[in-house]
Amino acid sequence: MGHARVASRLGQADNAVELASHAVTMRPRSPHILTLYGSMLLSVGRAQEAVYPLEQALPAGDAACAYHLGSARFELEQYDAAAAAYRLALERDPEHVLAAHNLMPALLGTRQYAEALKVADTHLAARPWNVAALAFKSTALAELGETARERDLVDLALVACETSAPPLGYESIGEFNAALIEAILREPSLTYQPSQHATRGGWHSGDLSTSEAPPIRALNELAIAAARRRMDAVPRDTAHPFLKARPLRWRFHSWAVVMEDGGFQVPHLHAAGWLSGVYYVEVPDAISVADPAQAGWLSFGRSEPRWHRPETRTVARHICPTPGLLVTFPSFFWHGTNPTKDCARRISFAFDIQPF
Repeated sequence: MGHARVASRLGQADNAVELASHAVTMRPRSPHILTLYGSMLLSVGRAQEAVYPLEQALPAGDAACAYHLGSARFELEQYDAAAAAYRLALERDPEHVLAAHNLMPALLGTRQYAEALKVADTHLAARPWNVAALAFKSTALAELGETARERDLVDLALVACETSAPPLGYESIGEFNAALIEAILREPSLTYQPSQHATRGGWHSGDLSTSEAPPIRALNELAIAAARRRMDAVPRDTAHPFLKARPLRWRFHSWAVVMEDGGFQVPHLHAAGWLSGVYYVEVPDAISVADPAQAGWLSFGRSEPRWHRPETRTVARHICPTPGLLVTFPSFFWHGTNPTKDCARRISFAFDIQPF
């Protein structure tokens, strides 16, 4: 199994699976080997195949085995079975953080909203700034009809919009954005629809926080300045978890998204962040405040469709992007974009303030 681990660490996922499969033929009853094989099948998107070895290992397996089985069931949208496996992982290791976090969406998937709320509150009692717990709590509150509590938590007044003056060296926002477009489109890390991100029908870059391209460096500075203004404006006496969690030490992370016609971002949150933001670099004319369908707009409030019943209403705010608009918001707010329609390219630049 050592060779399989090495191959996995080197990013040779398919080779790691083959090596792990060979190890299973040598020791077919080893819970450790079966668990590792199942986890590697999961890593290459073969959730259905991962179930069998993980179930074989489960009676004598550890918390990791139960967790990976839960993840396989979760990927297959078998949420009842996923929740049961995550609970078993927590019985075997009460400190298994990933199982504890993943239990919340599994419970939402089974429509056990009251239980999901209870689990979220348990997390928040231990760590009030738990982005996933806050986000899933907001979903559970909406489904339970706790509108007042949902509005208090997802306080959409905490979404701030501003249009900045152009940075030094640029005569106008138009000139600045033109330089940004050129720099972003040259960015070698742009990847089409990476599976680990929310972008669909578009390109997503790697981390740009240390970019040497002058316009990107200027935009990073502009975003950090906006974040500092938000930090400085936090009142001393406040009850809201976002405001109470203002970080004393933090790091900055940024990236670009180049969206094509029909592209969108699924509802998501930024689990590592405190404050998140987006700056609109290029917006096609077809994205308009006059569009009743709000194609290409930024939407806040509603989580992924699979966690909600279709008839449930949630708090919501919709923002029409315009070139030069900078929007900042708490990282636990669910947000996504409506699909573009008959649109040219759209470019945005996103960032997080991530607490240490």
